[in-house]
Amino acid sequence: MDEPTTPLDTEFTGWRKSSHSQPTSNGDCVLIGRSRTMIGVRDSKCPHPTVLAFSGPSWRAFLDGAIAKP
Repeated sequence: MDEPTTPLDTEFTGWRKSSHSQPTSNGDCVLIGRSRTMIGVRDSKCPHPTVLAFSGPSWRAFLDGAIAKP
C-alpha cells in the first residue's frame, strides 16, 4: 500500500524537458520535476493543476521498461 503524501511530497521543482524532445511550432513536450520523495510529470502546455506523481521505484520501473535494450 502507498504511503500517505505530505505537502512536501507534492511540491515539484526543477522542471526539465527531455533532450530528446523536438522543437515544435506548438511547444508540445512533457516535463519532469522532483519533490522531496516523488517524481512529477506534466504537460508543458498545461503545467497546472495536473501533475502525475510517481514514487522513485515506480519511476525507475517505467524508465527501465521504456529504454530500448539490444
